[in-house]
Amino acid sequence: MDPVIKHIDALLDEDTDQSVTYAALEARLALERVCYDRFRQRHDYISHEQLRRWQPGAVVNMLIKEVNEHLGKTLTLSISKSPIAPGVKLEDDEYMEVGTEIGFNPQNIAKLWNALAKLALYAHLSEHRNDAIPAYGDRPRIRAKVEEVQAELRRLAKGTMTFSGLGEEVKFECSCGELNKRRATGSTSTV
Repeated sequence: MDPVIKHIDALLDEDTDQSVTYAALEARLALERVCYDRFRQRHDYISHEQLRRWQPGAVVNMLIKEVNEHLGKTLTLSISKSPIAPGVKLEDDEYMEVGTEIGFNPQNIAKLWNALAKLALYAHLSEHRNDAIPAYGDRPRIRAKVEEVQAELRRLAKGTMTFSGLGEEVKFECSCGELNKRRATGSTSTV
């Protein structure tokens, strides 16, 4: 994600109508990659055909509904520094952090994604016959929205790992012959 963030920053630094518009496109694509990567990590648990809509927010919402209700949450994986000892409560043990997947709100991602398109990626319809059709949108408004996306991308880039889910895996064969996998209900936990 770091090269993408730097590329968008460089486009914003140019500060032309063209570069800020292109930064909006790059930011929108980055949001898509974040969501689609969450799908890719869980591809064994839901088929591409099961997705009803391809928009990033819709993909993540489907994953939350069908695969992992904790998908949008920040998850940290930690392991005990020592083997489990009799009589020691889990919460009293000492743990070492392995990694963190940064969560996000799919509705916020969808809102940002749609706003970028509305502000920068569509030509604007004139209201009157004599109105000129601008080549680009309002640069300050586009820039502000791209900077908002950049803040979210930087926050997400702090993650150190991705999870396909935690807990027991259940497999079953569909009547169509396809092998399906899911996590057992209630088996996802955090320490």
